[in-house]
Amino acid sequence: GGAVMSRISAAQVIDAVAFDTKLTPAMLISQARYRQIARPRQVAMLLMRRLCPHLSFPEIGRRLGGRDHTTILHGVRKIYALLPHDAELADQINRVEARLLAQAAATPPAPIGSPVAVPFDALCAGYAAVMRQAA
Repeated sequence: GGAVMSRISAAQVIDAVAFDTKLTPAMLISQARYRQIARPRQVAMLLMRRLCPHLSFPEIGRRLGGRDHTTILHGVRKIYALLPHDAELADQINRVEARLLAQAAATPPAPIGSPVAVPFDALCAGYAAVMRQAA
């Protein structure tokens, strides 16, 4: 069952992606554009979109070094486009997400009416609709 998700913060997502990729949170937030940093940053965008329903695209951008909401939209789309062809990337996302959800589950339960995690396949299915709204 989809356990109720306590609020996962943007900072927790950044920390978890940094830990997984052996980068520092500062590197993910930095303006550096090279791929070893840009791709994990896009993973962080996707995970924030997925695990922090209280954060809008502009808010995600602010937490990732003051990036524009269109940059976040592009990053999320980019990762979704790569996922079907990149098993390693899918594994990484599942691994980091599992760690974040386990961390959240270990904290006191969220109040009734809190957002609930969406299964990954359902999220992928709902992706087109979300992007139409966000466009």
